[in-house]
This record gives sequence, C-alpha cells and structure tokens, in this order.
Amino acid sequence: MSGRPVPAALLLAVSTAPPVLPRGLVTQLAESMVLAGLGWWAGRAWRGAPPGPVLVVATAAWVAVTLGGQDAHRVALGMPPVGWVPMVVAATVIVLVAGRGGRGRRVVTAGGVVLALAVTAAVVPAGASPPSRPSPPAEVVTPAVRPVHVAAGLGPGTPAGRADAAVRALAAFGGLARRTLVVVVPTGSGWVDPASLASLEAATGGDVATVALAYDDAPSWVSYLTARDEAVATTGALLAAVARARPPGSRVLLHGESLGALAGAQAWARHPDQADGAFWVGPPADTPTAPVAADGPVEVLAHPTDPAAIWSPRLLVAPPDRPVPVPWLPVVSFVQTSVDLLGAVGAPAGVGHHYGAEQQPGWARLLAATG
Repeated sequence: MSGRPVPAALLLAVSTAPPVLPRGLVTQLAESMVLAGLGWWAGRAWRGAPPGPVLVVATAAWVAVTLGGQDAHRVALGMPPVGWVPMVVAATVIVLVAGRGGRGRRVVTAGGVVLALAVTAAVVPAGASPPSRPSPPAEVVTPAVRPVHVAAGLGPGTPAGRADAAVRALAAFGGLARRTLVVVVPTGSGWVDPASLASLEAATGGDVATVALAYDDAPSWVSYLTARDEAVATTGALLAAVARARPPGSRVLLHGESLGALAGAQAWARHPDQADGAFWVGPPADTPTAPVAADGPVEVLAHPTDPAAIWSPRLLVAPPDRPVPVPWLPVVSFVQTSVDLLGAVGAPAGVGHHYGAEQQPGWARLLAATG
C-alpha cells in the first residue's frame, strides 16, 4: 500500500501549528489543502508502514487541538471564533468511514470532507461569542491652533526638488508656525494612517504640522522588494528640507508605519542631526529602531500579533527578536508567519498589522521626551 498519507498528515499538522495571528476559514483551509497536497505528492517515494485509523485519529487530534487554540485566541482578541472543532470531528468521521472502502472511494472521501466542512461551517454554532469590548470614549480635541497636514503624491523631478516643493506648501498653509513638525513616511502606496494623525492631534492639542512625500504607488510588500532605496532617498530629502526650514523653538519628529518605519529609520541613521525623535509603528523585523543620536528618543509600537513586525528569513533558524503569543519552531514558524501576512492588515484595530487609537500613548511619551 502507498505511504502517501504519512507525509500528507505531517504537512497537514504543520499547516495548523499555532500562528501569530489567528486564521480565517478560507486562509486556513487553503494553506492546509496546499501543504497536505504537497505531502501527498511527495509521498510517492515514501516507504513507510501503511497508514491506518491510528494515523488518522492522531492527526485529527492535533488539528482539533491547534485549531481550537486558534479559536480561543480569536475570542481573546475580540474576534468571532470560526468553530473549528466540530468541523474537524465531522471530517475525521468521513475519512475513517470512507477509508474502509479502499482506493475507489478516494474521490468520495475528498468530496465528503469538503462538503462536511462547508455544511458544518454553515449550520454549527461557532462557539462562544467573543467578549464585548466597550470602545474607549473618543477624546475631544479643541486645539488652540488648527493642525496642518500636507501630503504630496508622486510627480516629476528629483527627490530633493519634490521635497522642497512639499515644504513650501507646508509653509504656505502655516505649518512652519506649529510647535511640532512631523515628517511622516507613508507606506508604499503613499497611504498615511488617519488614526495616527488623529492620535497625534490629540496628543499635541492640535499644535502640529505633518508633511508626507510619496515614493511609490504600489502595495508596501511590493515596495519593500523593489523601492526601498527610493523610499530612503525620498525620506532623507524631505527630512533635510524640513530641517533647513524649521523655525527656532520647534521640534522635528519622524513617523512611519510598516515600510515607512524602515525607510524613516534608515534615512535618520544617515542624517542623525536632522530630527529630534521618532515614532515607529509596525516596523518590519530588520528596522534599526534604536536611537541614532544621544538626544533622539524613539518610541516603537508593534503588536505581538503583527506578523509584519517579526517576519524574516531568520525565522527559519532563530526565534523572533520581539515577543509573540506562540512558541517558535524552526522552519514551521517561518511558514506560518508567511501565511499570517495575508490577513495581517484585515484584522480588527489593535490586532495584527492594523493600528489605531493605541498609538496616542506613544506620541505622548515621545512629546514629553522631546520637550
């Protein structure tokens, strides 16, 4: 008999190993089917003992425990559970029953498992409801002055020329009269997080001006691979332009989220005297977040459930530098974190790579540290 189910079971078990960010139904099923399929294909050369009910039950037990843990994690994060355990039980029963019929029922087995998962997801309650989390009362800010935000998109010219134009626009809107000037490094698509701007306005009482300069028009993961040099060069040019125009008594801060944090940190490392501090949100794992100047405090906000903040090829052989809610496993953690990236941005605020009002305390500490 073929030993194909043995490596298939092993890779199925890998697919449900505890991830940093709990999975949704589609993502988890897709990963499990791909890895189990790869194991089935690789099992053509397997020379192990014929699989039997023990292998099926052992694999199902592991899958039920790990996916049940994911549901518990979802509830703890305020997310609705998927209801994995009844799905796994239904699929296991179908596999055990169909397995008694020999090879002729493989197609029926596969179809039955898919049907069981679909029906169970539709009719079985998803378990306990997530605990209610009352939203904190929104802080009402009545600024003495109106905050100024300038964001310049892509355009012709050199980074230095575009940076000078952005600072002229900042001056024209009265931004240079604000106490706090913030150079915001956008994501690859040029996006600036409105929740971050709102938190900054609340922390400064409105006495703030921000300026951002786009360096690409692609998703951050694409820019991370193809436009990192452009991101750093553009940020360095804007930082230098703001530093030249800053009036006496003002402070210049740097802020970036995701790839913006990486580009901002690298630009500041090249020009350590042009900013007074920085706030990095969701920085990639290879971001140099340590201060680059003795008088330059740095605040870093990275959710433990943010895979973008820990993903690195180093996960293949070493644990992440930041604390995460799951144990590290060689190779397995790299695979799981790579899949986690697919749902990182779509998580609720405060979870994964979705940051919200929790940024305000970081801004408050940075403002206090920079006077």
